Amino acid sequence: ILFQAPEDFPRYLVKIAPFLKVFLEGVAWFWALFFWFILNLGFGFLLYFLFPNSMSDIETQVKVRTLQSMLWAMAMSFLFVLVLLLLLISLLGIPLIPFYILLFTFVFACAYLISAAMIGKKIAKIFKADASVKQNILLSLVVGLFSMGIITAVFPVLGRLFIYSFSYLIAGAFFKTIQKRMAR
Repeated sequence: ILFQAPEDFPRYLVKIAPFLKVFLEGVAWFWALFFWFILNLGFGFLLYFLFPNSMSDIETQVKVRTLQSMLWAMAMSFLFVLVLLLLLISLLGIPLIPFYILLFTFVFACAYLISAAMIGKKIAKIFKADASVKQNILLSLVVGLFSMGIITAVFPVLGRLFIYSFSYLIAGAFFKTIQKRMAR
């Protein structure tokens, strides 16, 4: 016999069950946050690695033409609803609705990661990091994702509102950059 449970095993199990539950929930949250962070870090690095010119154009668009980016974001939100309604009333458009929603989800996920990189670069600039650190996108993403996590942890409502507003602004710059590239 390799293992034999003690005779009063259920009594011990009942005593440690609340502690075990809290421990396992904490472990599950840790791994979920860890994989979320690694997934975002990898996807953000891939974005900047594959499309460096587009990402710098988007950052420049947000810094130089902020109002134009916000107007593009509002216009695209209006058009999103309008096109979604058109897809709903057309027979051929109904199967396209999940892809359309997935496209906008992808754009806003990219905007979230670009905002993390921009916040990381701004923090590097505040702490007067040398030029090589500011250009290192992986470090900028790590700092940006951590700082965005801290902002949402300390200020749950206002922090999320700030981050989503900034991501919304970047999504407008994303659409403007796509429009500019397609016009060429």
